[in-house]
Amino acid sequence: MLSFSLSWGVSVVSVRERLERVLPVPVSRFEVVDDFDHDRVPVLSAGTVTLEITGPFVGRQGHESLWDEMEPEELTAALKGFEGQRLRAVDSGEGWLHVGFTDGWIRVVATEWESWVMTLPGVTWMGHGRGAPSGPDGKWAFGDIGP
Repeated sequence: MLSFSLSWGVSVVSVRERLERVLPVPVSRFEVVDDFDHDRVPVLSAGTVTLEITGPFVGRQGHESLWDEMEPEELTAALKGFEGQRLRAVDSGEGWLHVGFTDGWIRVVATEWESWVMTLPGVTWMGHGRGAPSGPDGKWAFGDIGP
């Protein structure tokens, strides 16, 4: 059983524990924004949870499939369909993240440089080990959240 909970100086943080405290939570916004490289980055806001999807992903919203290579207008419309739903579950394993909603899901694949960044109360969680430890209060967690 692996649990990637680590801290860069202050105290050990547990991603699983933080998730259990905040889920389920209503999705207030799910939109596509341009990052500094002008890449399309889906960003979900749900209460105190923020999720930026920087890696490849697939998913389903209702009866509609979605994926990272969709046309921007279609992807934006599909992601908007999650607004008002409840973010019910977050799970991960080595190199993947699964996010479950009331009526749909998204699965993100972590590559060496791209994956996801999820901000939870007290910790910023990345799906890979790249990046500087400069999250809120200096607390970052990398990798999967284990079983």
